[in-house]
Amino acid sequence: MKKIIITALLLMSTLIVTAQAPQGKKGERVQAMRVAMLSNALNLDEATAQKFWPIFNTYSDAKKAIQQERKEYMQTISNARNLSDADIDKALNGVIVCAQKEVDLQKRYKSEFLRVISAKQLAILFQAEKDFKELLISKMRGGTEDIQEQGRRRLNRIR
Repeated sequence: MKKIIITALLLMSTLIVTAQAPQGKKGERVQAMRVAMLSNALNLDEATAQKFWPIFNTYSDAKKAIQQERKEYMQTISNARNLSDADIDKALNGVIVCAQKEVDLQKRYKSEFLRVISAKQLAILFQAEKDFKELLISKMRGGTEDIQEQGRRRLNRIR
């Protein structure tokens, strides 16, 4: 019962923060929704959450850096008509290297996460991250359904 109340409070506070945040703070709003969705999906107790979030935040920062690097290579590839074959090949290799870096990052952090959460929770984490990304893309494309309602439905499916 206590976990349900904590989760409900967390979701309500996220809604309040989202509603009150200025338009320039979209990244913070998205991050707050992400934390709420992941917290709800993983159902962490307080002690576990204190251990989990620092590891997750470090992992997330490293993942963002790799994704930014891949994005730069993809921008180069999008201009392929104006590039030499050597430049395109270099960019394509960069994309492949970034994909490998992301796999290596997941392998490295798998053991870190498993020191704090169960294998089932780790599987739920990876699925919830994927679902959250899909929800954001849907919302950005003009999806009319509330992102938090979509999140709740997806969580029920993966639990």
